[in-house]
Amino acid sequence: MRKNTSVYPSNPFRAAFPWLPLLAILAAPFAGAVTLVDSPNALRTAMTTAAPGDTFVVADGIYDNVYWLIVGEGTEEAPITIRAETPGRVISTGRSRMSIGGQHMVIEGFVFTDGGVPGGNVIEFRTSSSQLAHHVRLTQCAVINYNMPGTRTFYVSIYGTHNRVDHCYFAEHNQNGVTLVVWLPASVPAGQDEGVYHRIDNNHFADRIDGGENGWETIRIGTSATSMQSTRVIVEENLFSRVDGEIEIISNKSCENIYRNNTFFHSQGTLTLRHGDRCVVDGNYFLGGRVPRTGGIRVIGEDHLIMNNYIAGTTGRDGAAITVYAGVPDSPLDEYFAAHNATIAFNTFYFIEGPFLSLATGFGSRDRTVLPENLVFANNVMIAGTLTSGPFVVGEEIPSHFFEGNLFEGRALGLSSPDGFSEATLFTTHAFADGILRPRANSPVVGAAVGDYPDVIEDIDGQPRTEPKDAGFDQRSSAPVTRRGWLSPADVGPDWIGEDRDTRFVTWLRAELYFGDRRGETADGELALAALGALHIDLFPWVYHNITGAWWYTAGTGGETFWAHDNDLGWLHLLPDAFPWIYSADLGWLYHDSGTAPDRHLWQHDEDTWFRG
Repeated sequence: MRKNTSVYPSNPFRAAFPWLPLLAILAAPFAGAVTLVDSPNALRTAMTTAAPGDTFVVADGIYDNVYWLIVGEGTEEAPITIRAETPGRVISTGRSRMSIGGQHMVIEGFVFTDGGVPGGNVIEFRTSSSQLAHHVRLTQCAVINYNMPGTRTFYVSIYGTHNRVDHCYFAEHNQNGVTLVVWLPASVPAGQDEGVYHRIDNNHFADRIDGGENGWETIRIGTSATSMQSTRVIVEENLFSRVDGEIEIISNKSCENIYRNNTFFHSQGTLTLRHGDRCVVDGNYFLGGRVPRTGGIRVIGEDHLIMNNYIAGTTGRDGAAITVYAGVPDSPLDEYFAAHNATIAFNTFYFIEGPFLSLATGFGSRDRTVLPENLVFANNVMIAGTLTSGPFVVGEEIPSHFFEGNLFEGRALGLSSPDGFSEATLFTTHAFADGILRPRANSPVVGAAVGDYPDVIEDIDGQPRTEPKDAGFDQRSSAPVTRRGWLSPADVGPDWIGEDRDTRFVTWLRAELYFGDRRGETADGELALAALGALHIDLFPWVYHNITGAWWYTAGTGGETFWAHDNDLGWLHLLPDAFPWIYSADLGWLYHDSGTAPDRHLWQHDEDTWFRG
């Protein structure tokens, strides 16, 4: 899998969406003053005189119950940068939060964990209703297990325009509220551009439990009330792994947004075009792994384009891999609009439990009596594998539709009028590459596409769709691959976390900071400190000290001096430079001598005696 080096990879629908080049690219900062600060208040004070190109470095540490208020006015050529001294080592805990206002800034390397806010936002792209963020980039940050039960909390709320959230890690958001939400103005003056042009890319969203109710989306763009605004947001190259909050992993509630090159891995939900029109779903991987309640794409609203996607191993969340909805007559904004004029083409479906396509989903329920019109379903490939029971297509007969060039194998089609579908030998003419079923040279899909689809100029790999085009998501080509394939944790998220992302890395970060950032992991997974020896820190703030053979409970600010608690010795004051001398609040100065007899570990200075044996 090759990383795409283009900020904006070529897009098959660029001609249909001329606004794409308007999305700002944050330039490298010009050289300016560099200021080190050690608290939110110090940062706030220092930034009152910030000039374009300045950099503010926040000292590594654990910051409890703090408010990061970041306001600055950079320029496109010289943005203001606010970054952690070491990426990932400025850790905010407790009820900490961040508000960002101004323009042309880069926020980098912050972590929120081990806490939660009582409703509202952890990171907010505004400081007030009138001071929004514009052209601000949040990068290399993380919000992990930051929950306060009984409240509704959003990890990231984006306001303003032309903002970017990239290479971040958002995990264990196990309470009601959207993990990342784009908020839109209630109204836009006539003649003013409605687009907000945000970009959400290269992030890792992970491990969200099933909330059992609405309001647990991972990403939402807009609301029902603002769903007719053309917001023009790009969501690309993100990994969603085991995010099970609700049926809508992504909830689209605005117009002209693009969702491309994302990977949905073992996640119990769907990419839902819930409200709004003219969106693009292009080149995504839906890898269900036969996990119950995994799904693909829900199509509601008009003029959507769904192309080049690979859907495999899903288990019928919402009734099929792709569901094309019926609507409510004269639907209010918060109801269902029929999926008129949807184009679903050049997709591949494989090894899916339940139907692959549902037509007029929901027809007859909740006043949904309007059938979708002018549906195009073309040049798709449907392979049953060993899951051969049931039909490929279910639902209502749609009176106005256009089906052509579709190939299928292994099941009954399920349509009474199968025009536009051909049965072919598919599974044995495909092979797995990188875990994805791709066509061999002898596959019937090669050169099989029919019809005129001039906007389909690339496949899922970014390779050109030269004539004759192949059916399905993949064009056999020797041209360079310009898009990454399905994404793993190694491909996305902060560089400083690494591929092994679980709660252990947060524990290590906090422990290393506490002990003065003395790095060094032994073969046994211990933290090796030159002054104190080896520590087991997997249960930090409880620490097992090999030399003294005791559990410590750490407290204080860490660094060159800190307090610990030992069950037998009480509170201890440890100075790494003084060790093996340890000061006990109850026993005075103690000396540890590892060379003494096994039953003599510590010498109590005041009593001139050895003990703990």
